[in-house]
Amino acid sequence: MFRLDLRAPRAPARRDDATDWNIAIARAQTAVSSGAQLEAAFDQLEQDVKSFVEQTKAQSAQLLQAIQTVRSSAAAQAQLYEQVESDYYEDDAPQQLADLYNEANSGDYDSDLDDLAEALENLTG
Repeated sequence: MFRLDLRAPRAPARRDDATDWNIAIARAQTAVSSGAQLEAAFDQLEQDVKSFVEQTKAQSAQLLQAIQTVRSSAAAQAQLYEQVESDYYEDDAPQQLADLYNEANSGDYDSDLDDLAEALENLTG
C-alpha cells in the first residue's frame, strides 16, 4: 500500500546572506568595469571619427584645389588654342606656329606653351 512520509522536506542548500552580498557586489563591480570600458571605447571611437572627418576635410580641400588648378589650366589652354586658331586661319600664320601648337598639346606643356606664347608675340608684333 501507501507509505506516508511525514518527515520534513529537505530544503535546498542555501547560501548565507554574506555570500549573496559578495556575489552581488562582484557582479556590480564587473558591470561598472564593463561600463567604464564601454564608455572608454565610445570615447575612442568618437575621437577616431572626428580625426577621420578632419582628414577627409583636408583631403577634400586639396582635391578641390587640384581640380581648380586643372580647370584654370584647361581654360588657359582653350584660350590659347582659340588665339592660335584665330591667328592661323585669319592672319595666314606660318606653319611653324601650327607646329608649335601641336607640340604644346603633345606633352611638355610648360616649355611648349612658352614657345607658343613667344611665337604669338613675335607674330603680333
